Amino acid sequence: MDLKIKSGINLKAAGMLSNRDNINICSVHCSYYSCYQYIIHCISEITKLNDIQRRDKYEEHKEECKRKGKSPMGSHEFWLNQFYQYAITKNFQAARHVFLKTELLRAKRIDADYSDKNFTKKETSDFANCARSIIDSINIIMK
Repeated sequence: MDLKIKSGINLKAAGMLSNRDNINICSVHCSYYSCYQYIIHCISEITKLNDIQRRDKYEEHKEECKRKGKSPMGSHEFWLNQFYQYAITKNFQAARHVFLKTELLRAKRIDADYSDKNFTKKETSDFANCARSIIDSINIIMK
């Protein structure tokens, strides 16, 4: 399934789950991944790299870091950084919004997935709205 479609499904799920008792925490995961998948879709559009070529490019990054004695970025950090580098050349204000809000959602997703932190329905609804605003800003960048 196309990542743009998956992104839309995750965004819809985030909205639906954000108001559900006891499972609203799942919406945080969906909010973040809707943005990440959309960014990966855009990277594919920009670079014309397919899934295998994207994986190879990330592996090249890891090998280059290894040769230089540096720690490589994680795959999410790497691809988000690749998109930000492109985005700031197109629309700095929209790129800044995407960067700041995606980093916020990423941190909240890590909390939701790997800690015992709970979020209120309002918070998870706000995260879903944040994801929508990130995707709107990405669309501005990609015009």
